[in-house]
Amino acid sequence: MKIAIDLDDVISSTLARVIPFYNERTNSNTKREDYTDYDWTKIWGCSKEEMLKIWNEFAKSKNYEEILPIKDAIPSVLSLMEKNEITIMTARSRDIKNETLNWLKKYFQEKEIDLIFTGEFGKVDGIKKSKAEICNKLRIPLIIEDNGEYSLQCAEEGIKVILFDALHNRSASHENITRVSGWEEAMPLINKMQENQ
Repeated sequence: MKIAIDLDDVISSTLARVIPFYNERTNSNTKREDYTDYDWTKIWGCSKEEMLKIWNEFAKSKNYEEILPIKDAIPSVLSLMEKNEITIMTARSRDIKNETLNWLKKYFQEKEIDLIFTGEFGKVDGIKKSKAEICNKLRIPLIIEDNGEYSLQCAEEGIKVILFDALHNRSASHENITRVSGWEEAMPLINKMQENQ
C-alpha cells in the first residue's frame, strides 16, 4: 500500500525544539500549550517573513540537530517500509533540504527514502502543490499527518487520514479522518487498512 507520512511532529518532534530556540532568540516564554494554531505567526505575533527567518535560522542551529524522533516513530516507519511504498511528505521548502536529509539519515541510516517537499510551509522554490494534490497524483490512499488543514484537504479528496492529535488540529473533523494519540494507536489502524486492501 502507498502511504504518505508527514515529517514534523509525526516522525520528528520538531516543535519541542522550535519552542526553546524561539524563546531564546526573542526573549519570550512561549509554552507548548500556546501553540493552538499551526500558523506560528499568530502565536509569535509577527509577519510570515519574520517567522520564516526564525524557522530558517532554527534549521541551521544546534537545536535542529537535537530534534528527537516522536515516540515509536522510527521503528513504526521502518516496519511500514517492509511491506509498503512510503513517501515522507513535508510542507517544508527545499531551502533546508540538506538539513532534512541529514536528520533522516541519522535515524533511517541506509534506508532509501522517498522525500517530497511541498513548499507549503516556507519559501516556495517553484510551484507549490498541496499534499492532497500530490497524494491524488501519486495515487496515495493514506496520509499520516498532524496539520488539520492539510488533513481536511486530503479527506475531502477521498484520501484516508490518520491525524496525530495536537492542540493545533482539534477542529479538524471528517469521516475520512481518524484521530490518534501517536504511533502506538496508529499502527493497528494501518495494519487493518492493509488487510482490507
